[in-house]
Amino acid sequence: MGPDYKWFMYVRYSEGSFRKEPAVFATENEDVYHSMGELQARSNAPIERIDFCEYTEEKRAYWESLSVPIRHWRDTHDNRGGRL
Repeated sequence: MGPDYKWFMYVRYSEGSFRKEPAVFATENEDVYHSMGELQARSNAPIERIDFCEYTEEKRAYWESLSVPIRHWRDTHDNRGGRL
């Protein structure tokens, strides 16, 4: 059985960044705001905006229909504050 994803995070990188295409990340973390902050802090490319939505199979199919790769995101800490 695969990961139990909770959220999608749609990332648009800043103009002038070496990353030109937007990215979609799926995360298992309950606290999407923590995941967004950690993604911003750990990114080596400047991020312009992060949007999020609840994970559903319909939304997964939508991103796949646009040929956008969905990447797994794992936080450094779990929801209980312990280090993974």
